[in-house]
Amino acid sequence: MKTPQRITVHEFAMQLSECVRRSTTRPKLIPLWSFHHLACHLCNAKLSTATAHISIHDARFPNCVGDGQVFMTEIIFCYRCEPPPEPYGCLHV
Repeated sequence: MKTPQRITVHEFAMQLSECVRRSTTRPKLIPLWSFHHLACHLCNAKLSTATAHISIHDARFPNCVGDGQVFMTEIIFCYRCEPPPEPYGCLHV
């Protein structure tokens, strides 16, 4: 999965949902809020996470304009099949 870049919160949620839907479940009892029970749908490797800093921008403007709010989130990815996610991204709200 890629770090969000110039997309809405809804689009990011849909990407995350699709990534989780495609992933297979590893046979362990782990809390639902943890991604550590997911495996890659292509190679079955355990999915990894990388921390990304996400800037919040105002969608009314064409460029990345915002008040400086940033939050950190974990981006899931397969270390075998995908490059690591970018450390910085943005959402337009």
